[in-house]
Amino acid sequence: MDNINVEYSESNSNRFLIKCILVTTMILYITWILNLLDVFIIDSKIFLYAVLSVTIVALISLAIQFVLDFNKEYVKYILLFLTILIYAFINSFLTYHTMISFIFPIIFSAQYRSKRVITYTYILSTLSIIFSVVFGYYFGLCDANMLVYTKDKTSEFIKKFSYSDIIKDPDWFRNILYFAIPKSLVIMGVIPMVIHLNSVIDKRTEKLIETQNKNLKLSKEIVENQQHIIVSLASVIESRDQITGDHIKNTAKYVEFLVDKMINNKLYVDELNAEYALLVVEAAPLHDIGKIHIPDAILCKNGKLTIEEYEEMKKHPEYGFELLSNFDDTLTDVNYLGITKEVCLYHHERYDGKGYPMGLSGNHIPLCARIMAVADVLDALLSKRQYKEAYSFEKTFAILKEESGKQFDPIVLSALLDNWDEFKNNIYSKDSE
Repeated sequence: MDNINVEYSESNSNRFLIKCILVTTMILYITWILNLLDVFIIDSKIFLYAVLSVTIVALISLAIQFVLDFNKEYVKYILLFLTILIYAFINSFLTYHTMISFIFPIIFSAQYRSKRVITYTYILSTLSIIFSVVFGYYFGLCDANMLVYTKDKTSEFIKKFSYSDIIKDPDWFRNILYFAIPKSLVIMGVIPMVIHLNSVIDKRTEKLIETQNKNLKLSKEIVENQQHIIVSLASVIESRDQITGDHIKNTAKYVEFLVDKMINNKLYVDELNAEYALLVVEAAPLHDIGKIHIPDAILCKNGKLTIEEYEEMKKHPEYGFELLSNFDDTLTDVNYLGITKEVCLYHHERYDGKGYPMGLSGNHIPLCARIMAVADVLDALLSKRQYKEAYSFEKTFAILKEESGKQFDPIVLSALLDNWDEFKNNIYSKDSE
């Protein structure tokens, strides 16, 4: 388990900003439709200009996500500019009373967690307010709170506006002085709040991450301790038949080597991922736990086993499966238990169907068991036993290759044989001899 590391994703923030642009555009469309139905009393031609202008900006923002790399720093500035431009068009063509909506780009900019971005947005918003006042003075500004009051409330004292009846004040500079600057000052008041909220969220997020990392570290220690206990118990069981505890460590190490190579070579990608691989490695030490039910007279016998004794020895996978099944109602990690039971029950199955206890063949044998089978036999061949000496690398390689497609899954085995030199030099330990 690694520490939690919450990385800021600028790409996600950029996509969120595009969604905000689209939502604003949709709200404008709905208002436009209501105006066409005479719910509002805004000049239809002026409103159409606003809709067309905003639509063009929205389409540009959509095109950007297919043309530009969203992880580039400059993309957010382009999108913020387009967002502000939309509100500028709305205020220019419709009514200056909606200038307060310029707080939204500043709020949207807060997601980038940068004072520089917030400052950039505010400066651009201020310039856009001035632009919309001047532009609206010459083309389309309606001096009424059209988007707030409905037709029923205003019909008595407001009539349809025409271009000649837009603004009575001929001095555009006074409009900037009276309308643009006060609105800009109001918007400025939002900045400290946004920065403060950003800071509070960051601090609380850091504390949450710190707490979660402590919990993860504790959980990791618990899992490691449990794994040490499991390996120790499995080693005690193995030692009964005069096999050292190195077999437990070796097979786990060989399984880890196999799954790493299989993942790197993209073998069985539908089944094998990092989580599955880890569970197989952790399950490996318990593959022979069923031997605990085998009598010492059979398990520790130096000579050749009789047919009856061998048949009893062949039952250890089923014994192990039954033993592990006792934890079905108590062990919370069902994935680990399930894979451990499969490794235990099926690791003596053969790819050609001649194994035991079920006589499964091919991919009917769980992948974890097919991996375990290779690791188990690999260690048995390279290790000294009471009935044989350790085989050489050359002989071991030849035996394994001969059994490809017979005892072993050829794809799983290829992960070992294709990397045999690396296994010899970096993975194999002479202590296992």
